[in-house]
Amino acid sequence: MTSTLTAVYNPKNRITSYVKDVYLMILTGMFSQTNTEYKWDPDIERSKIVIADRYQKPVEEQPSRPMIYLHRGRMAYANTSIDKLISQDMQTHTSTYTDLIQGSMILNVVSSEGLEAEEIASMLFTVLQAYSKEFLKLGFQHMVVNEILEERIVDGAYDSKLVEVPVITSFTFQHTWCVSTLDLQVLRDLCINRSMETGEADPCTGAQTKACQPWGPAQDGEPTSAILTESPCSKKSR
Repeated sequence: MTSTLTAVYNPKNRITSYVKDVYLMILTGMFSQTNTEYKWDPDIERSKIVIADRYQKPVEEQPSRPMIYLHRGRMAYANTSIDKLISQDMQTHTSTYTDLIQGSMILNVVSSEGLEAEEIASMLFTVLQAYSKEFLKLGFQHMVVNEILEERIVDGAYDSKLVEVPVITSFTFQHTWCVSTLDLQVLRDLCINRSMETGEADPCTGAQTKACQPWGPAQDGEPTSAILTESPCSKKSR
């Protein structure tokens, strides 16, 4: 059979943006409920902290608000089975696969004040683990806060220096996808050529022989099942 493979759409097929969206939802919800001075607000003018999916250099000469930006680490399949196959539908020719995906996410806290960056990073390190059930509700299998790294200097806009403190987390979630076979065509014949054994006396060897019928769709009236009929070539090459 000849066919075209297509993946059935699933929002989790966008696995990298899916992971970042989950972290952004948790972080913005966490800092919108805090009673500290680092309260997040959907209105960027009123928010006391910036939470973003990537680093943006501040436009003002001396940034007045701290920032948390995400940096995704490596992601990989856990390979919990040989082929990841869980089911097949013989009528629709659809195969369903599933596996666990493991990865890491770095939460970088940036501020013009070292103590402020340390304070927010410490808050993430100690409090974020309490939100692990919220990650489970959004499709994760687990989320763990691993470690907080040392502070480092990063270049900001103008001549100011910003301090960055990373917090490392790891996660696991299940990814399920489907592959469908479309535009099925039944093959009439199968030609097997032994290119290493060419000779004029053998009509079934060599690419120039006319005794072998090439692959092609079944004609009207022929069986509709995918059965490969025997030809002189297939008999000869056994």
